[in-house]
Amino acid sequence: MKPHFLLFVLFFLFQTVLFSQALNIKERIDKQLTKITSDTIISISDKETLYVKLLEDALKNEYNNGVLNVGFKLMLMYSNLGQDKNVISIGNKIKKHRKGDDEDSKQLLARIYQINALALGNLGMLNDCRKSFKTAIKYAESLKNSNKRNYILSLCYENYTIIFGIKHFKEYSKDSTLYYLKKSIEKANLIKNKNNDISQDLKYDMIAFVYMRMAIHSLEQVDKEGFLELAEDYLNKALDINENYNILPRNKSMLLNQVSWMYMEKKEYLKSINYANRSLMIEKLYKAPYHRVESFEFLASCYMELNEKEKSKTYLEKYSYLKDSLLLTEKGSIDEPLIQKITEERGKLNNSNKKKIYLITASFLIISVVLLILWRIKIKRLNLKYITLIERLESENRELNKKNIIEDKNILINEDAVNTIIDKLNRFEASRSFLKKEVDLTWLANQFKTNIKYLSKTIKFKTGKNFRDYINGLRIDYITHRLYEDPIYREYKIEYLAKECGYSSSQVFVISFKKENEVTPSFFIKKLKQ
Repeated sequence: MKPHFLLFVLFFLFQTVLFSQALNIKERIDKQLTKITSDTIISISDKETLYVKLLEDALKNEYNNGVLNVGFKLMLMYSNLGQDKNVISIGNKIKKHRKGDDEDSKQLLARIYQINALALGNLGMLNDCRKSFKTAIKYAESLKNSNKRNYILSLCYENYTIIFGIKHFKEYSKDSTLYYLKKSIEKANLIKNKNNDISQDLKYDMIAFVYMRMAIHSLEQVDKEGFLELAEDYLNKALDINENYNILPRNKSMLLNQVSWMYMEKKEYLKSINYANRSLMIEKLYKAPYHRVESFEFLASCYMELNEKEKSKTYLEKYSYLKDSLLLTEKGSIDEPLIQKITEERGKLNNSNKKKIYLITASFLIISVVLLILWRIKIKRLNLKYITLIERLESENRELNKKNIIEDKNILINEDAVNTIIDKLNRFEASRSFLKKEVDLTWLANQFKTNIKYLSKTIKFKTGKNFRDYINGLRIDYITHRLYEDPIYREYKIEYLAKECGYSSSQVFVISFKKENEVTPSFFIKKLKQ
């Protein structure tokens, strides 16, 4: 009996030691995660490195909840930085650890699939995006805690509207977008105030954000009667929440930008400038280039309308530089792949200073090569756009699409009225009257002796564009043909070309030209001269 008893005691002590070590590892990872998350002093890059190390640690020790917790924090950080490829890479790795049916694991998995779905949507991966949202909603609905359940469902429904921004769904996007935004508000309002799960600030941050999204939805249709007033109403509701609750800085910055947009549409340019500058001040705290580039765009446009050309030029240059940088990042991310990064982190704790120097040198060389490749890709992309533009100019053959009737909830136009306005539009285009600086919707409606609504609807029906984009398209198309067909035009300055096609501002002309042709007029002229 004694040997058996001794063997049992030794086995028990061995298991106890193993359990104690596992418990210590879990406690250490949890404490480190809390410390990293709460640290507001360290830089984003340092925080990223610490998260990656901790994720590797949790994976190595097969600590499932640790993998989910650290992975979620890393995904959330990448999502806020707009690094969608890294979000998806992390998501694919940690979703393999979706074991356990406890409440905390379900909540984490709901958020992980929700953030993953948003990143997939941003990259246009529609089918995978839908599947990920479906899984996120399934996990969220299984939560017993109603406050957590409704908060995550509110997030999912708001995020789901990204699907309707994809080209294939354009004709259904308006009603569907508003439907899901209203569902999001409905779920957020079900969260109880003063609960221990979701703070009131977080609840009302969600509601304010959705009101802001509703305002954007209205501002995108600002050429329709009543939509500008509707956008202002939504934004005022969001601003009221902002006054009474602590909403997240990045959401506050985005909200102020949309208020700036609204005042720009109302032609109250000083107010628009004020809100754009306030947004930039907040953006400095958390560095969001997509919000910053939006502020620069509004400031450039408003100062141009106020005839303060130097200020407009300054912000236009900032806008163009940052916009090009963001486009380059979207086309080829310079972030290292996650798997490579985690692999590099293995063994770093015991590396000598000599190895660290080798690693830094190698990293520098790799980054230099990658940047060179990206630069060459950018030049190649611009050349392809130029070739595409030349091919379009050579083979362009416009066809007028007609239908028997235009109908929506507010306006009904018969076939004769449509054809009459279309004929007038064709004569207007043939006469090149769009080159006149005084052209606006009211002016053209008076020239056609027709209703503004009828004219706006017919233009939308004929071209698929609102009035502003329609006129800009005609002007840019005209000057593009002049540059291509007549070499003399290639010698003129940008300011002259702008005036020639009806623009009073060369900066606005450059923005419109790049929007229509995807290359700047300077680049187009340079290639034509070669």
